[in-house]
Amino acid sequence: MQPRKISRSHRYSEKGITLIEVLVSILILGTVIASLLSLLTVHTANITSLQQNVLARIVAENAMVEVVTNHKAGRRSTEVGDVALAGQNFYWEVLLSPSPYEGLDTITLIVKEGEDEDDRVLTELRTLLSQEGGR
Repeated sequence: MQPRKISRSHRYSEKGITLIEVLVSILILGTVIASLLSLLTVHTANITSLQQNVLARIVAENAMVEVVTNHKAGRRSTEVGDVALAGQNFYWEVLLSPSPYEGLDTITLIVKEGEDEDDRVLTELRTLLSQEGGR
């Protein structure tokens, strides 16, 4: 008996996947997973930044209410303070300057990440205040 010859078309028609196909599919899957993890990391960082900005805005609004309510006590040119909110520390500063409108001062309230001059400003609020003590 002679060995049976396998035709070329029969050799390639067998079912199954090759090692190369497995490696290519693993490479594609790894790339997709890495992209998703990168996207998730960026998304988490953005959410943290947005949360910090919202909390800073709350701190600024609360401090501004305090300054306006205690107008006579808050007439100094600069006031500073710090507040802990949701486990984060915020530092605020109030600047009083003349406004372009007669009888009004401009109050600018700045909320920063830290006490230093070069720390990142998270939010800034401005309002006008009567020079006569709010009357």
